[in-house]
Amino acid sequence: MNNQKEKIDNLNKNVEKLNSQFKNQMKKAFYDLIVEKTSSDKPDFDWLVKLYSEIRDGLVNILKKNSKLRNEMEECFDVDLFSQMIRNNAFSGEDMIKLINYTFDKLLQLGSAARDKVVKERRDEILNFIYSQKGTFGQIVGLYLKNAHLSLDELHLDIANIKKNISNIGKK
Repeated sequence: MNNQKEKIDNLNKNVEKLNSQFKNQMKKAFYDLIVEKTSSDKPDFDWLVKLYSEIRDGLVNILKKNSKLRNEMEECFDVDLFSQMIRNNAFSGEDMIKLINYTFDKLLQLGSAARDKVVKERRDEILNFIYSQKGTFGQIVGLYLKNAHLSLDELHLDIANIKKNISNIGKK
């Protein structure tokens, strides 16, 4: 019986490992596609706007409707303005730096203090890449979208874990 339990445990570990590897490969392919799509002669602006909108929505949807912070963020993450600017090549390096700082400031404000170091490292990675002047627009936007989405995913994971823990406390 004990041997069978060990086999099942090993099988579960292998399945978890495969799932993790698959998930990581899918994420890498996704972020590689972002860089490819933003670096092409004809960038896929609709997709970029959708990804930008997902960041905004992922942040504001955890806030109470009509709260001061939510209203501010909805105004600052103006999807229509963003769309117009990138489609008309009016999005400057300075605009990108402001967007990066604002996005990561909000992630820091809303996220767990335990993740602050990682979130700051992701922000700084993008800013250092910009200041090095070695990256293309596509690479910079790709890195911004990647790091913002990773941080946002962790923020939502933390919220889900808090809800789960609160739910478990109520069951005891």
